[in-house]
Amino acid sequence: MQLHQLSSKLRKAEIVLKVSPEALDWLSNKGYDPQFGARPIKRLLQKDVLNLLSKQLLAGSIDKIHPIVLDVFEGEMVFRKEIEGEAIESIS
Repeated sequence: MQLHQLSSKLRKAEIVLKVSPEALDWLSNKGYDPQFGARPIKRLLQKDVLNLLSKQLLAGSIDKIHPIVLDVFEGEMVFRKEIEGEAIESIS
């Protein structure tokens, strides 16, 4: 639900967000707490995704023409370009 809200906001800025299965797994593992359920996911998205995205947008390293993919590399969230032929669906 939180990713859908983020994707909707990005679409208004003409940015298409795709999320790799590895990133979804990482977010669900890190964003779930047995005591609080999925509530920590919002904080995790703010800290690890939105902050990173904001920095990259300000630096000009996000190309609005092509979709961006949220992925995990060496245990860290990263934004990267989509690889041609890659089967990752957009978050809607």
